[in-house]
Amino acid sequence: MHTGISRIIADLNEVAKFVNFKSQRADIIALRPELLDIEILSGKRTYTIGVEGISDRMRRYLHKSLNELELLKALEHIYAKKPRQLKLFFMITGLENDKDLKEFKDFIMKLKRLKIGLSPGCRTIMSFGLLVNLPFTPMQFAPTIKDPDSIKQIKGDLKRDCETNGFEFRMAQDMEEFQVSQHIALGGFECFETISDFAKKGGYFDGEHITGDKNALISSLRSASGEGLSGVKDESYVFPFENLRGAPAKSFLYRMYNEARNFKDSGYCLLGKGECIGCGGCEDRKLSRLPEVGKEDIERLKKIVELKKKPQTVQAVVTIKEQGRFLTPEAKCAFIGRAVFEHIPSLVKDYLACRQVQNMPASKGYGFLFGRFLYDFEFMGSSDVFMGYLEKNKIDSPLLDISRVSEKEIGNSFRITSVWKDVSKYGFQNMLQDFLLENGMGFDIRKTDGVTYFEVAAKDRKKKLLNSAALRQENSIVSLEIETGSNFSIVSLLKHLFGEEWMDAKVEAV
Repeated sequence: MHTGISRIIADLNEVAKFVNFKSQRADIIALRPELLDIEILSGKRTYTIGVEGISDRMRRYLHKSLNELELLKALEHIYAKKPRQLKLFFMITGLENDKDLKEFKDFIMKLKRLKIGLSPGCRTIMSFGLLVNLPFTPMQFAPTIKDPDSIKQIKGDLKRDCETNGFEFRMAQDMEEFQVSQHIALGGFECFETISDFAKKGGYFDGEHITGDKNALISSLRSASGEGLSGVKDESYVFPFENLRGAPAKSFLYRMYNEARNFKDSGYCLLGKGECIGCGGCEDRKLSRLPEVGKEDIERLKKIVELKKKPQTVQAVVTIKEQGRFLTPEAKCAFIGRAVFEHIPSLVKDYLACRQVQNMPASKGYGFLFGRFLYDFEFMGSSDVFMGYLEKNKIDSPLLDISRVSEKEIGNSFRITSVWKDVSKYGFQNMLQDFLLENGMGFDIRKTDGVTYFEVAAKDRKKKLLNSAALRQENSIVSLEIETGSNFSIVSLLKHLFGEEWMDAKVEAV
């Protein structure tokens, strides 16, 4: 952790609404519990701690440099802050014995007492992964987990001890996905043809989830890689791509592996935790200092947090272009923020966040048409610069544009007008009836002065799709007025009624 972490956190809070932290080292929290104060001020309420081994012995094997006393001290500090969630991440290596499992059980009992005494409402998750022996680490020389049955008993004992003491138990991935990951991590070009053939047959693997014949893929990868990949390797073993890495040297990694398999952990280059182990990562070989929490950083952060509590919120319309239609909500917000900064750089210090308005009486129906959505924009300072810019300009980027809210987009009632090629008297009406029935909506029909009214049944309005529709047809001109619900997709209706020509329909708010 950077020695100036408190200053970095305060600086980041000046330019971002939320500042979060991923997995943290437990030993640093044990030595510097005041770090939690600045994290809590930043809004952190969930903690992830990488424990790795289930016992002191297994943590020495993984060179974690963390003993149970330090771990419990760190967890005591965290529970004392009343977090919403705590997640502890462990590694299963296949080398665990009965003594390691008993030590883990004892640890769970101690943790249970801490939780009950300090933070009984904190959701605590025990997440377990299988050790993937990664290249360019000491574990590249170690044997890999090959047989699923070898860890079945270990996993069962860990699951029982967690769940009987009120902790959630999770496995990060299943055995087949792990085996594929392991082969891809340590394999070389010899695996390319196997993976390519798997993809050609419709197989898919994104690093976490796999579809297709898993067992056939694993068998093919084993044949391509050979048995040497899964066994113990010495310093003469040639790993794929090893010439791409300069430091640490292969000799250092092998020395560390020899220490690991003898369950020796000489610490790491942090004052009070060890000494220089000669990895070659720096030239001066100086030990790292523990991070300090400056009082001036805490005071500055307190002022920033107070400003964030009362942000100025304004609304604008964001149109997502075709290239961005499959972005996740988080990605959309990121690209919106980027577009704002590119066009109005002066807002970097004031812009906090944006989010799509979920309850959208102001633009719900229109929001589903061609990617136009209403967004809330939050600013820590004045929003006048942002709104003043939109008065004269539209923020345009390759994926989206941002503009002022138009009066024509207010409300959830819309009129659809089109030239209907089928001029038969009941053609359009039948298509609309089919659409309502396919979406599970019962309805009543009445006709008055040439207008056909569809009233959706009260119980089906709870689906928040469509409340009513009024159809008027004169020769080839069709006019349809609809009152939409918050879950309604106007595009799906247009496609059902007009097929490939759905974009020719005119849609306007009424």
